[in-house]
Amino acid sequence: MLKRRRNKWYAVFIFDVVSKSEPPAEVVAFDVNENSVAVAGVSLLATVDRVASWNRQYINPAVYLIRTDFGRLAKRYEAVRNAKLEELKRKYPCAGRGEEERRQNVADTREFRKFTRRLRERRRKEGRVRQVAREMTKSPALIITEELGKNPQEEMIGLEEKRVEKRELRHRVKQTPFRKLMRAVEDKARETGSVVVYVSPYRNSKVCPIHFALLKNGGVWHVLHCPHGHAVDRDATAVLNMLWKTTPTGWVKTV
Repeated sequence: MLKRRRNKWYAVFIFDVVSKSEPPAEVVAFDVNENSVAVAGVSLLATVDRVASWNRQYINPAVYLIRTDFGRLAKRYEAVRNAKLEELKRKYPCAGRGEEERRQNVADTREFRKFTRRLRERRRKEGRVRQVAREMTKSPALIITEELGKNPQEEMIGLEEKRVEKRELRHRVKQTPFRKLMRAVEDKARETGSVVVYVSPYRNSKVCPIHFALLKNGGVWHVLHCPHGHAVDRDATAVLNMLWKTTPTGWVKTV
């Protein structure tokens, strides 16, 4: 495709990428949160002799977090934009006279638009999205994640209505690029020969991955308590339960 912009011509080439034909080396489950991505991985090469029976005592998943700070990034840029708006409101006083007097919308001014372009907020988000996609698809794998609805931000706000009651917290949840990250992982998975599988989000973070008992909230958002007397992390619980949903034992326990 040829494009012309500001008296300059650009040639855009589209090409097909042939994916690798290697067998999957691991099973990876990930869950996207406001400021991090929780990951749980199981190496198939290390457990190849136990796959037939799939006994969980021989499987040691590696659970870790990838810091994305989408929420903190949105909070920081919102504060920077608000400070610039207050500065421009003092610079551009009210327009009009008498009854027609009204305050000019400084967000539409050329100076503010030029200032927001220099912030590079979107570019930084896209860089972090690509980082997570590369981490998920380092080698051919079976990638497991939750099936998102049409509007995951609104669904998250609806499920956690008591916690997401502040305006700025709602803004941070809205700015988390759930769908963009999923599309980036899908595109990168095609290149490396990985397969993306979507599982139901039902009770992923509410059931103990060891005893399959309903967890109780102890007052701390990220820490839940099992009736059998131990505490578990909410994010680690979600990704471990996703792994269990891909095994016969997991299906029986879930039912």
